[in-house]
Amino acid sequence: MATFPNGTTDFFVSDSTVVGDSKVFVEFIQVPGAQMGAGSIQWIELFPGVGFTIHLNTVCQDDVEFVYSIVGTAGTKGDTGASGGPGPKGDTGSGGYLIKVDSADTTADFIASKLVAGAGVSLTTNNIGGNESITIGLYLGPSVSLSGGSINEIGITIANVPLTWTCNKSMVSRMLSTPVPVGDRNRGPGQNGSYTHNGANLTSTTTYSITVSDGTNGASSSTSVQFLNRRYYGVNPNTILTNSQILALNKEFCSARANTHTYDCTGGSYIWLCYPDSFGTATFYVNGLETTFTKNIQAVTNDSGYIENFGCYRSDNLQHGSDITVVVV
Repeated sequence: MATFPNGTTDFFVSDSTVVGDSKVFVEFIQVPGAQMGAGSIQWIELFPGVGFTIHLNTVCQDDVEFVYSIVGTAGTKGDTGASGGPGPKGDTGSGGYLIKVDSADTTADFIASKLVAGAGVSLTTNNIGGNESITIGLYLGPSVSLSGGSINEIGITIANVPLTWTCNKSMVSRMLSTPVPVGDRNRGPGQNGSYTHNGANLTSTTTYSITVSDGTNGASSSTSVQFLNRRYYGVNPNTILTNSQILALNKEFCSARANTHTYDCTGGSYIWLCYPDSFGTATFYVNGLETTFTKNIQAVTNDSGYIENFGCYRSDNLQHGSDITVVVV
């Protein structure tokens, strides 16, 4: 049993039995705080041979006890067995037919009268020159895919959003959702299409959706314009970094502190990692060993002019290796 601490969104559990294909199941023992709610576990991140981190989609409001189990602590794979020989050939089947019709029978719709159309099946009788045949049509349910989403640095403004959708067949209705203006949402009947939301001026994560119908069933799809902070990481011989030196490090979009990177400190440099301090305090594993880093909280202005407090972490000592793996949880 372990306890998820109050006031945090991420919690690392040390367990060396975790492997790359493990399945981790977590169950809270007591009633959590009001903000936990159903679906509060956003995702679980695995660190083979080290443990795993539980990520919540909100801040934990109480000290909550939980238990966990791990399935798939992989054992050694056995040798591949020898291929078996071919099996015996089966007997030849007798000829078959959908409907056996007497050549003397000229009754109209004779074939159709012998069949019953089930769900998703339509029957069409064809009578040309007295020769009757039947066409069997199978129903294809609707599907749609909407694209146009993007990932952007927080602080930037997205003025226009181009949307494109692809349907598997012609639809009788196609309807876009908010924030598309009301007068532009109904795209009428048709199959594929596109629309640009001009003047959207988005500054925060926004989701667009489309719902289509073939007159019998419906389908929907969505895409999001996301705004995220960046994580800055790399090496530098200085013990303190300026704002411009932080922005000059390697960078990537992130929504949590957990990450793994390899650093080259040839010639002597400190390992640096900077991310929004709201993501919580990091624990570092350098080449598999838990290692202490020095933390400094610094207001960082990103390339888009957005200012946020970052936790800037530096290795306590100069490093000289060329292939140093650092896992952050």
